[in-house]
Amino acid sequence: MEIPELVQEHLGGEELQTGIMLGDEDVLCLTPTRLLCYRAEGLLSDESVTEYPHEVERLGLNEGRRKTKFVFEYVEDTRSLTVPNGVAGDVLELVLEGILSTERVLEEDEGVVGAFRFSELTLIVAEQRLVKHVGGSVWESDFETFAYEDLTGLEFEKASVATEIVLQVDGRPQRIKTPNDKARLVEKTLQKAVFEFFDVTSMSELQSHFQTEADEESVDEEPASTGDEFSFGSEITPLGGDSETTNASTEDDTNRSIVDAEDEPTKGETEDGEPAIASGLSETESASIETTDGPDPDALTQEDLQEVSDQLSELTTAVNKQNELLRKQHGAIKQLVEELRQGR
Repeated sequence: MEIPELVQEHLGGEELQTGIMLGDEDVLCLTPTRLLCYRAEGLLSDESVTEYPHEVERLGLNEGRRKTKFVFEYVEDTRSLTVPNGVAGDVLELVLEGILSTERVLEEDEGVVGAFRFSELTLIVAEQRLVKHVGGSVWESDFETFAYEDLTGLEFEKASVATEIVLQVDGRPQRIKTPNDKARLVEKTLQKAVFEFFDVTSMSELQSHFQTEADEESVDEEPASTGDEFSFGSEITPLGGDSETTNASTEDDTNRSIVDAEDEPTKGETEDGEPAIASGLSETESASIETTDGPDPDALTQEDLQEVSDQLSELTTAVNKQNELLRKQHGAIKQLVEELRQGR
């Protein structure tokens, strides 16, 4: 495309980035700070160049049957640019690329792949991000950006009226509805930008890329075990961890103790299990009987003999009672052991 001399004069040393033909000899040129619209000489007008700085407060768009009008609202004034409908889409991309670059929404060398306007929704597909603006104007200061580097998934869900773009951004879904008559074009434009960013050629390769990244992040998030860390079961026992084992061990010890008690002779019994007659005597009384010399039979009176006889009778009665208690205890132990063996 040949740049008119009048445009070159208005550049003032500024770099000319790109330009598009508006029809016949009219040209729209993009510089880092402004748009330059060149109008060729006509029957009723001379050639001219109009400037549209990128620092706009608000950008409006009115689409007619044959032409589209862009309205640039600045702090001090308002300017308009009218272009044929056939080039309105290209002009929209050029205008938004200048505005977003100036406002540093895009990186320095980042370009716009496609721009779309649906009722109150503006979508800008850039080389490294998707920009969304909702409102009556094409562009204002409130907008959302979705960087491709944060994407973890991308899907297109088609319905009867609209198609939803589903962006998974750091695992969270972001949904954007587009009308079906333009949905396919939006899908192809977004795929082109995303495929080039991730260096893939198809949706299947893109999904594989996202899955690989998810697997790698999952592995990185797993805590690494070190030799200094302790584990349950080595030195520290979890609360309640061995309750069944402890209970079983206690029950076995109880059974073993009862069985041992049955097998061993009870204190006061003989080896054959019969109660010992003298078990009721205390150690002191036994020692006294064994070591004390009896009185001289010749010196004993009838009264003394009766007293000794009464004492022996009392001792015999006490021993018999104690032997009866031992028999009952022995029977109770046997019954308890039998019940434990039968699982009662």
